[in-house]
Amino acid sequence: MLKTASLPVYEKLWRYIETHGTLEDNATYAIDKVRSRDDYAFIWDSAVLDYEVQSEPCNTLTIVGRPFGSINYGFALPLKSPYTQNFSVAMLELQQDGFLERMTEKWFRSRSKCGAETEAADAKATEGGEQLGFKDMAGVFITLLGGFICGVGLLIVEWIFASYKDTLSKDRRVCRRRSSTKHNS
Repeated sequence: MLKTASLPVYEKLWRYIETHGTLEDNATYAIDKVRSRDDYAFIWDSAVLDYEVQSEPCNTLTIVGRPFGSINYGFALPLKSPYTQNFSVAMLELQQDGFLERMTEKWFRSRSKCGAETEAADAKATEGGEQLGFKDMAGVFITLLGGFICGVGLLIVEWIFASYKDTLSKDRRVCRRRSSTKHNS
């Protein structure tokens, strides 16, 4: 992934790995190396790393930050399947309700060999996962409201300007008619 990436940050990361010779042939060896050294980091699939963090020897690994470049798995349905819409909605509801995160907690983190869960896993489980609430989306609504207010304001200004222009035009026609009637008499 890094070798063929087109994003500058990934390209820079790949150049560093190549020039420093830190690319490992074996994930197991790399994980053991991270556990034994404090000057080494390892980038790998987040599901595998989650598993390794919960595996023995305990408290020797930690995951820093959020996963990047994650690839989600999906379910395949036949083209134009009548179940696609219902299935998609149901999966979104399960994610929003925190069900998927609770299942991850139940089947992976709580069954770890190390027993104790990390604070981050605890917080995520009680939050219910990566749910978006109104507070998370407030910026979008504020931006929309600001755009709406600016649009209405511009509409009012244009209406006033058009009315003023129309009034001037009518006043000029009235003045021309009066002046032409005075000259004719």
